[in-house]
Amino acid sequence: ASEEQNIFVVGTHDGSDLERLVERPWYRSAHIHIFGWELSVHAYAAAKHRLATTQNVQLFHRGVSRTAGTMMAVTDVNGSEMGGLMPCEEPVDPVKAPWCIGRQQTKVKVDAWGDVVRERAIDEVAYALIDVEGHEVAVIRGMQLESNARAFPVFQYELGGTWSDSRHDG
Repeated sequence: ASEEQNIFVVGTHDGSDLERLVERPWYRSAHIHIFGWELSVHAYAAAKHRLATTQNVQLFHRGVSRTAGTMMAVTDVNGSEMGGLMPCEEPVDPVKAPWCIGRQQTKVKVDAWGDVVRERAIDEVAYALIDVEGHEVAVIRGMQLESNARAFPVFQYELGGTWSDSRHDG
C-alpha cells in the first residue's frame, strides 16, 4: 500500500500542464490527489473540461493569498478574464500600474493554503506550484510556513518580469 500524495497548483491555466502530468506512465491516480486553483473564468472552464474524467483532481475557481476571504482581482473590461490579484487605484498611473490600463476590478474568493491543509487534515503537500503573476509572496505567506513547514517540504514559484515592477514596492 502506497502513501497518498498531495499536489497543490495555483495558476492551473487551461489544465494542459496537469493533463501532461497525469498522462505520464509513472502517474498513479489512486495515490495522488491534485488540488488546482485558477482565477480566469475561461482558463478554469477549459481546465475543468480537459480534466473532467481524471481521477483525484479537484479544481477551484478561486485565488490563493495570505489569508482566506475575498480580494479584488484585475479583469478585462468585460469582467470575464482575470489578470491577477493586483490593486488598481483611480486614476490609473500607467507607470506605476500598467496592468490596470483598460481593466476593472472584480471581487473574488481566495484561500490560504495553510488553512486548506489544516481544514482537510493534510499532513503533507508533496509538491506545490505557484504561478500567480506577481502575487507569489502572499501565497507563500498564506502557506503559514512558521507552523506548517513540514506540510510544504517542496514548493516552486515563478520568478519573472512581474517581480520587477511596482506591484512589489513597499
